[in-house]
Amino acid sequence: MRTDELIRDRLLARLDAPFRLTILEALTGAGRATLLRQWVAREETSQGRRVLIEFDPEQDGPGMHLVQTLMAVAQAGVPVDREALAALTRNRDRSRLRELATAVLDPVTMPLTLVYPVWDQARQSLTEPEIATLFRDQPMLSVMVATVDGDAIATFAAAVGVAYQRLNEDDLYFNRDEIDELLSARAAQEGLSIREGAVDNLLAASHGNPAVTMALLQERPQLCADGVATRAQGVR
Repeated sequence: MRTDELIRDRLLARLDAPFRLTILEALTGAGRATLLRQWVAREETSQGRRVLIEFDPEQDGPGMHLVQTLMAVAQAGVPVDREALAALTRNRDRSRLRELATAVLDPVTMPLTLVYPVWDQARQSLTEPEIATLFRDQPMLSVMVATVDGDAIATFAAAVGVAYQRLNEDDLYFNRDEIDELLSARAAQEGLSIREGAVDNLLAASHGNPAVTMALLQERPQLCADGVATRAQGVR
């Protein structure tokens, strides 16, 4: 079983909470992007739209990340003002970014969540006051970000009164039930028997770190099933 096959209902339920901003803050390997993609895939359009935002580094120009965000929204089939969007893509005047982006989003009448699995690529440009205030002032708009450091966006949200939640590494790491599911799937794949205590030993060895856990299961399945895998083996 891969991490993208593990459905983590406890965390998906956290993402369902009605916050304007959700921050997933952890180092690479904690499963942040996988979790966000799973949440988007579970979209029920009657409750709003969820749009995954990924960036093309080859594009540049004023408001590049804002333009790519709104293009992704339009491509997902969300009703937007396409004339305003076309004007925004041609725009070379930074002072008009907020005016044009507001016009693009004007037709949006149901909840819309922008999901950024690679927020760190764009956090500087998207937290500029004009753009960040645009997001704050759109009542139908929520944002989710995966980041290494959520301090800047959390500080902004608190300053302007946007309700937010913050999930850190302790929240994102695997719990015992998830370790059990992963170990059982890997043992079945390899035809291994799981010794008593192996789940607890694997949890202790990896501390629930998704990257370390998956490395151990992939490279040392027999040791995991026997309950003798070590964290050093996973880190290597």
